Amino acid sequence: MTLTCLLMEGVIEQIVELARKKYNGVAVERTSVVNLRLTACPDCGSRLPYVRINLVQPFECPSCGKTLVVPPEYNKRIQQVCLILTIGLPILFVFVWKNTLLFLLAPIFGFLLPFLAHIIWKRIFPPEIEDHDNPRYMAL
Repeated sequence: MTLTCLLMEGVIEQIVELARKKYNGVAVERTSVVNLRLTACPDCGSRLPYVRINLVQPFECPSCGKTLVVPPEYNKRIQQVCLILTIGLPILFVFVWKNTLLFLLAPIFGFLLPFLAHIIWKRIFPPEIEDHDNPRYMAL
């Protein structure tokens, strides 16, 4: 081994030893940026993966089993954005890019857009989760 490899090993061992002293040998969990953006269960506080969040129907928290729901306003907002894009994309294709092929493919984009919007929108704008049993609004 070369001298630099031996020095690097010594530095790494010192860093590991300092980490052990600092945290008293307790394993420290690293939290990624993605996990910080995940929506939390309002009951138990555990993070809900994007795949588990159903925007249309009530779903259960994987940790506590509580029935949760996404507010209908969130889904309405996604529908409004999809409608604007479905109308706006063909106009953009024809008048700005002057591309008739993209204009002819616009109905396919309009069909696929809601599916992609639900996947992408959840990650950019995480929904607020509510308890299904205790809704915000009460019927009069």
